[in-house]
Amino acid sequence: MYQRRTLQLVHSVSFSAKNSEFNKWRGNLQTANGQCLKDAKITDPVFVDKLNAGYQPKNNCLVTVSLSMPYQPYPEWEGEAPCWKLIAGVIEL
Repeated sequence: MYQRRTLQLVHSVSFSAKNSEFNKWRGNLQTANGQCLKDAKITDPVFVDKLNAGYQPKNNCLVTVSLSMPYQPYPEWEGEAPCWKLIAGVIEL
């Protein structure tokens, strides 16, 4: 049986953040073995405050990736509500 990981610490060798609509930050990361996470919502409040102040993140960092509670983005969504990947914490090295 496949077990889902709901919280994972990932070493990122490439990390970037962008401000999306409604002043919500999204992040992209890539690991040393080429795994990517793109356009994940950043929910770390301290890191978001730094980004709002103009801070540019470093590439080399540890990122806590978590799964959200099931969320149906709009009423017409077909199938089960998915769990979205979130960037819950960023520790720069």
